[in-house]
Amino acid sequence: MQFKKNTLTMAVASALIAASTTAGAVSTADLERKLMQLEAEMAALRQELKATQAAEPAQTQQVQQLETRVDAVEAPVQNLEQRVSDMETKGSPYFTRHPATRTGNMIFFRGGYTGLMDDRAFGAVTDVYGLGNDNDGDSGWNVGAGFDFLLTPDVWGLMPGTWALAELGVEFSHIDSAETILPVPTAECALATGNVGPALGNCLITGTNNLTMLTVSAAPKIKFMEGSKLRPWLIPIGLDFRVISPTSDTTSYLDVGGQVAAGAEYELIPGIKLGADARYHFAADFTNPDYSDATVAAIRGLGLQVQEPSNDYWTIGGYLGIGF
Repeated sequence: MQFKKNTLTMAVASALIAASTTAGAVSTADLERKLMQLEAEMAALRQELKATQAAEPAQTQQVQQLETRVDAVEAPVQNLEQRVSDMETKGSPYFTRHPATRTGNMIFFRGGYTGLMDDRAFGAVTDVYGLGNDNDGDSGWNVGAGFDFLLTPDVWGLMPGTWALAELGVEFSHIDSAETILPVPTAECALATGNVGPALGNCLITGTNNLTMLTVSAAPKIKFMEGSKLRPWLIPIGLDFRVISPTSDTTSYLDVGGQVAAGAEYELIPGIKLGADARYHFAADFTNPDYSDATVAAIRGLGLQVQEPSNDYWTIGGYLGIGF
């Protein structure tokens, strides 16, 4: 601003000096015309000066607003940079307790021995109440697979070094089965040929009546000794959904129940584990026909046998786990 004021002053002074030195050579009209030109130039310079002075506060305010916005952006950026720096220096709080090579999530493939608490002999569908060979196997084999999903590496802060996981599994069991009378083909033959009563023996069709089960389960799993290659675990209680085949005497095949289990696994190499477990599965026995005493007496009066087995069973076996 001061520079522009000095410029105006110098311009006026120069004009006056020029006018005084040339007064004798030019007319008064010329001097007046030059003076008017100088005044017009001075007025234009004053106007420009006022415009510049008026614009300065708005520009200053815009600069302040920009500085405020920059500060607002810089604060979270600096905070994030500090957190990243801390994580690079100290490591993630999660992975400090829970190494990246052991995330806890795992897919497993299991197999082993299955034992029934009650065999399924002397049923209408399994062996026609013992009319043929008894289908009384009570043991067999099983195969299955499932997933472990890590919920918390310290049981929600209650047990450091102990994991809580969710296990989802499916298991197929085959029980030792006998060649016996097959009720459905026998009944179809009798109806088609009229061989009923004493003539029913002409339609006794036999074959292997396979006893099988499918169990789908969901359970919490507690795994101990984090950081050790050998880690024991237990399932305090889990939920089972059961399908039995052949059906019960009521033609029901769906049941619900639970399981308890315990086991241990050993990590051969990071992410690859071998384990063993034992489980007990108990059922609500919704497939049980719950025969009346009169019905039981009538069946036995024909020289046949009948029982109402439980669907409880147990397993023992091993598994291969692959972490992910």
